[in-house]
Amino acid sequence: MGMVMMMGGWDLKDLRDVGKCFYYADGLSLGNPGRVGGGGLISDAHGGWIKGFTRNIGVVTSVEAELWALRDGLALCLSLNILAVEIETNARVVFD
Repeated sequence: MGMVMMMGGWDLKDLRDVGKCFYYADGLSLGNPGRVGGGGLISDAHGGWIKGFTRNIGVVTSVEAELWALRDGLALCLSLNILAVEIETNARVVFD
């Protein structure tokens, strides 16, 4: 599996009083199965950027790409001590 690339972000000390955050997840696929990647971004309740990432996943299905993006983003939220998060994705199959 590929390396996760982090982009931008706040210092952890700045996250004490952020409240609920939003995580926007997305996977992408060149074929199904095919080469896939995923990524996402975390914002505060006011739409301010907290952290984002991209990842080369390898060769899997498009559903697996969406699930990897979801998993990686939730792991990132936990590492930032963000416990109240609303998830947004365009992949309904992830939640069905």
